[in-house]
Amino acid sequence: MTQRITWEGIEDKTTEQATIQLQPDSIRAESSITGAGKPDLRYTLMLHHDWTWKEFTLWADGQEVYHLMRNQRTETNTAFIDFNLTPFTNTLPIRKLNLLVGERVAISVLYVCYPPQPVEIVAQEYERLEEDLYRFRHLATGFEADIRVDEYGLVREYATLFTRTG
Repeated sequence: MTQRITWEGIEDKTTEQATIQLQPDSIRAESSITGAGKPDLRYTLMLHHDWTWKEFTLWADGQEVYHLMRNQRTETNTAFIDFNLTPFTNTLPIRKLNLLVGERVAISVLYVCYPPQPVEIVAQEYERLEEDLYRFRHLATGFEADIRVDEYGLVREYATLFTRTG
């Protein structure tokens, strides 16, 4: 299965074009993010079939910015990764946790930013409000937003941050 998706960044005026491929041994997401005076960004995210991350690489104008691998012995040992410029990484906990309507759970997430900052583990919470609606909370900052997803758990609308256009 291959799925091609386009998201528009509402606040930062970016466009993301992602390809998500279900492979025999993994899930592979490849994406490019352009616009808003940012360099041309490209990332690859490799996942296990249970929607936990294995490897993340980000390039800016062809130069590698991050290459992270999930490791059982280091600070990168979290099931989930969150990259601030894409709504795709919200799909990981939504798919993995498979919450029932009314359930909520707090998780640890490896948080990655562009422009580059030190990666850190942060506490986030997901609550399922309706079949296709989740509330996301960043517990340290108090930020929260509603996320509407499609039947595959892929983001359609992320409050004021992203909307799916294709």
